[in-house]
Amino acid sequence: MKNLLDNPKIRMTTLAKQSGINIKTLKTVLRKLRRENIVRGFKHIIDTNQLDIYKFRLFLKLHNLSKTREDELMTYLLKTKEIVQVNKTVGDWDIEIDIEALNKTRIRQLTIEIRDSFKDIIETFNIMEFYQHYTRAYLPRYIFEEEEIEMI
Repeated sequence: MKNLLDNPKIRMTTLAKQSGINIKTLKTVLRKLRRENIVRGFKHIIDTNQLDIYKFRLFLKLHNLSKTREDELMTYLLKTKEIVQVNKTVGDWDIEIDIEALNKTRIRQLTIEIRDSFKDIIETFNIMEFYQHYTRAYLPRYIFEEEEIEMI
């Protein structure tokens, strides 16, 4: 598991060699881990920098919000193809919107459209560009660090 956590893109043959087990045994172990919901799945992360896709996150602070205006905002966001993720948050911002487009002009147009169409409920906004995507690991590393300490 530690080898897989350190390098999630590792080939099964390399993982089998590093683990010191047969490739068929490795496949059986992975199949069993998935069946028992220990490993729930794998997620591909596309390097958008190599594809010249620009990624931005738009932060919105809302006020005077009614249910109908919120529904209209969500409908607009869900229909826009450049908007890939919307998160309602608790904290400094109420909504975080992830936008991906092939040019920065389209992102600017979307930002202006959102601000103009929903100016009655948007109190403030901020926008941030992403240059790198950080991968998420749902398996805590400290589990393996403690085992290494105990082995010594």
